[in-house]
Order: sequence, then structure tokens, then C-alpha cells
Amino acid sequence: MRRSRADKGYLDAFDPLLFPNAYIAMSFLTPAWAIFVNGSSFLGFGAARMSNLTPLLMSLAVVGTTLGLGMRFTPRRDEQAIPHDRRTLLTAARILMLLPLAVSARDVATGALLVRGAGQTTYGTAETLESLTAILTPIAVLIVLSSHRAKRPTGLMTVYDWGVALGVVALMGLSGERGTALMVLLAVFYAATRARIRLRRIAIGFGAMLAFAVGVLAYRDAARSVSTTASALSTVLTDWSVATYTTGATALEVPSTVVHASGSTYVSGLLRQLPSPVANRLFGPPYDTGTYAFRDLIGFTNPNQGLAFSVPAEGYLNFGAIGLFVACFVFGLFGAWAHARTGWPIVRTRAVLYPLFVIVLPVAIRSDALGTIKSLLIPSILATILFAYARTVSTRRSTDPARRSHNSAPSLRQPDRDHGH
Repeated sequence: MRRSRADKGYLDAFDPLLFPNAYIAMSFLTPAWAIFVNGSSFLGFGAARMSNLTPLLMSLAVVGTTLGLGMRFTPRRDEQAIPHDRRTLLTAARILMLLPLAVSARDVATGALLVRGAGQTTYGTAETLESLTAILTPIAVLIVLSSHRAKRPTGLMTVYDWGVALGVVALMGLSGERGTALMVLLAVFYAATRARIRLRRIAIGFGAMLAFAVGVLAYRDAARSVSTTASALSTVLTDWSVATYTTGATALEVPSTVVHASGSTYVSGLLRQLPSPVANRLFGPPYDTGTYAFRDLIGFTNPNQGLAFSVPAEGYLNFGAIGLFVACFVFGLFGAWAHARTGWPIVRTRAVLYPLFVIVLPVAIRSDALGTIKSLLIPSILATILFAYARTVSTRRSTDPARRSHNSAPSLRQPDRDHGH
């Protein structure tokens, strides 16, 4: 908090050592405490199904991430924007926002909530579209927010854009999808906190997002007639427990019964950054990724339930405790590096990296390398393309002789001459 105020003159809730650091620390350590101290079990994973070293490993993961997030880089924030056509950017982002709106409306209309989680090993057009929606939505809403901020200093969005954004959140909530909906809410909150804001409002904002996530989970269980007496705290801890149980269950089997992967899942994750239909055609189904390695590791074959994976678990799977520490350190280091290159409104493509990092953080840390890298890389490439095109449009308009002559032509209505009357 002190460093944030020294850097910006006000408390920035999304400083690397605040929201990202706090979220990772709480989501890594609290479930571990609940399992090993309080005797809790999440998604069938209790202390008996996890290594006794799990609390130590999760603490090591937090230390590594915090050290990475706390690194200092020389700021490269641009005082002057590269000329680009703001309307072109806004139009493109608005078109992109129609994708999650259409997909979530389809999910609600077809009752996707009732079969949610089914077909985890199916790779068709519908699954590709769902993944594409989750990847493109953050960059679309960020560009909408930034474009409005560049035009006027007050207000976040127009009524139309508020309607689309809230429509996406509402429809995704009704379809039981909270991850992408929370990305939209985080993007809006990030934009709202780019200036001085009271601590009470910051707490209310984060509290509202937490309440939304819990509400969606409760609604999902009720709609599917799943009987549960879990408290709100238990619901949150279950949602946060992915990193803990994937790391603990992995450490239980590796290297005692299964050898370390020695980087193979990272190589697979990098090769599969191509669009899924292309990657699957070239390399086959993604059975060589971290997520599937974990399913094989614990003998999990249910195609209608996903257990995900996590940054620390994949680090341990490949290189043990050292790999876990380095993976978390590099993840945090990227956040610190991106933070030194950001600004608001976004005037260059590199400035989008940190807000994107913040928005996808809750999903990225509970994914394998394939999902974590793709959630950051693909939107960044798209932003680069959009900014390049917007600059081209701006340059073409400024050098168009017809447009320049039109803008510089004298008015047909001449001012009245003074005839001495």
C-alpha cells in the first residue's frame, strides 16, 4: 500500500503487491489450512489424497509469486499516444463483445446449465467457440473502456456499452459460467480504479464480485437440483482449492510412483498455442498437456467432470519443488514487468498486458501452461492487430488528399463584409 501511494500518489488496488498478491496468497493458503488443520475436503480431495508436504509447497508457491510480483522494472509509460483512430478501435471491440453476448444467450436458450461440465474430452465447434469467447472477452471490454476514457475523463462507458457488458454478465450467470463474467466485472473495476477512489468503495467492489461468484455457484447447484448445505465460505474455499489439491495430489505421486515430466507439458503448451482445431489436427487431442497428465496421474477418467490444473502443480510435475518455485516466480515476474509498461487509457499495445494479466489472473493460476499462456498471448496478439489497423486508418485519413482538401476548404457561406455602414 505504501509503495502504491509512493508510485501513483493514491492507493491503486490493482498494484502487483495488492490484488494479484493477495488473491494468490488467499487462494493458495486458505484451502491448505482448511484441509490440513481443519480436516476439510474439497471435491473429494482431503489430506489423505494429498502429500504431507502440501502446506509447505503452497507456502513456497506464495513466496515465489510474491518475490516475482515485487520486482522493480524501469517504467516505460508513454506520455503521448501513438495516433490511432479511436472509433475504429471502439467499433472492433464492440463487435467482439457481441460474441460472448451471443454465446451466453445461446447457452441460456439451450439449457447448457443443466449439462454443464459434460464432455470434458470432446473437442468440437461448440467447445472451440466457448474457449474463444473466454479468450477474446477480456481484450474486447478493455478496449471499450479505454476508448471511452480517451474521449472523456468522466464516465466509464455509454449506455449501449453498459447494456452489452451487463447483458454478458447476466446471461453468463444464468448459464452458470462465472469465469468470463468475472473477467468483465474485473475489467470495469480496473478502469474505475485508474484514479483516486475511496477504500470503502474498493472493498464494496471486491465484495460485490465475490458475492456474484458465490451466487452463481449457488444458483447452479439449485438449478441442477444438487442438494448442498455448504456455507458461502465453504463455497469460496472449494472454488479456490484447485491449486492446493492439484499440487498436493501431484506431489503424492511424483516422483514416488511417476517420474517428473521434465518440461514436456510446457513444450506441449507452447506448441498448442495455435487455434485448437489447427493444433488438434497437427498434434492430435491435447492428451500431452498438464491437465491431462494430472487426470492420468490420479486415474480420473470421468469425461463429464473437469479438475483443471494450476501453475504450481505443473511446476512440481515437471521439476519438483524447484520447478514449482520457479514457475510461480516467473508468473509473478511477468506481472511486475507488464505493470511497468502499462498506462491508462491504453495508448500502445504493450500497455494492455498488465490489465489483461489482472483480469485473467483468477483463471490463469488454475490452468495448465496451455491455458495460462493462451489466455495472455492470444488477446495480446489480437490487440496488436487492432492497434496496427487503427493506426493505419488514422494515417490514411490524415494523408488522404480529398479528405484534407475537404477539411481545409473555405466555407461556402462567406462572412459579411464591412461596407462601412
